[in-house]
Amino acid sequence: MPDVKLDFQAWLAARRDSELSDESDALGEELFTWMDEQVVVEKSGWAPELCERVATRLQAADPASIRKCPVVFWSEQRTAFAVPGRYIYIGRRLIEEAMPEDAVAFLFAHELAHHRLGHTKQLLPALRWARHLPVAQIASFLAVAAVRLATSREQETEADAWAFDRCLEVGYDGRSCLQLFDVLRKVAEDYGDLDMAYGHDDVEAAAQRELDKHQQPEWRNALSALLERGARARWEIIRGYPSIRDRRARLEARLAERTR
Repeated sequence: MPDVKLDFQAWLAARRDSELSDESDALGEELFTWMDEQVVVEKSGWAPELCERVATRLQAADPASIRKCPVVFWSEQRTAFAVPGRYIYIGRRLIEEAMPEDAVAFLFAHELAHHRLGHTKQLLPALRWARHLPVAQIASFLAVAAVRLATSREQETEADAWAFDRCLEVGYDGRSCLQLFDVLRKVAEDYGDLDMAYGHDDVEAAAQRELDKHQQPEWRNALSALLERGARARWEIIRGYPSIRDRRARLEARLAERTR
């Protein structure tokens, strides 16, 4: 008998991951069946073709077993979300907003990132529970699932960075990708959620700080910037997510680093 040492902990972890993956796939298929029966899922036309095109390009180097499929659905909410399984759901009304293909690619890549980074696993308990809901309540569950992933400061930041890097790797234009945030800001403004759009500060105060920079010594500007970062971090922890303005600013800085 060969002298092979079995790493029991590694074997147990691999088995657990495999079981979770099987369960995720099964629950994801159940959810897709419900969506296909109860919600208008668009299967042809420019919108699904666009989403399929960006999904194919973004996942061209990935094994077929882990690729995700875009599902375009009709809803009053301008949203997109990822849940366990092999589907990523994109609201038709969201991609009707004026934005280039690069921005749609970043939208899909952001939801794909939640899968690749393991964020969707936290939704498994809720998805198990949702199987027993009346049909009329599943739509509410989907809304909650979408919000749950979108209201984690760390996860949103991680997903943005992963998605942005993936888009750049496959040749999308970084500046055009960032136009998604213009759309998201407009959506937040339409809903009256200026905190989501701009964070803990209002636009006039931010503009005034920019003007003050030219009238203050450098040490004062550095101190102000440090205090501002601290205030923004506290706001994000309390509110639960980074603002759209700050998400864009972080990726603009990331792009500047890559192009130096």
